[in-house]
Amino acid sequence: MPPEYSEYEGMADTAGSAATEAYDTAMESGASPAEAMASATEAAGTAMTEMGAPPEMVDTMVTSATEAYTEALDSGMAPDAAFEAAGDGAETAMVDAYGEMDMPTDMGPEGPGDMAPPPGDMAGP
Repeated sequence: MPPEYSEYEGMADTAGSAATEAYDTAMESGASPAEAMASATEAAGTAMTEMGAPPEMVDTMVTSATEAYTEALDSGMAPDAAFEAAGDGAETAMVDAYGEMDMPTDMGPEGPGDMAPPPGDMAGP
């Protein structure tokens, strides 16, 4: 079962941060782009697993990110741009696999459309 929207956003942020840190560290230490990407997906997968993501969700992310990264490099993108493409690929695959997770629309205490009127002259006629 996929996580709730707020959990998904937190997981995506945490996994993305872990992946970026691992990728940057690997590249700075002289790793090849493929080795850096492997470090990134391992770090992201670990972060997702620790947050309770099911293994199939982690596999979807790793596979999609790796494929997007490889395709981007093969098309001539620089490794940093390819890494961004990998993130986009992972996000797209997650939405495809687990459905669109809509943003909450509750803007007021009573739900959507039930916000208190603006104060004073802003309330209108």
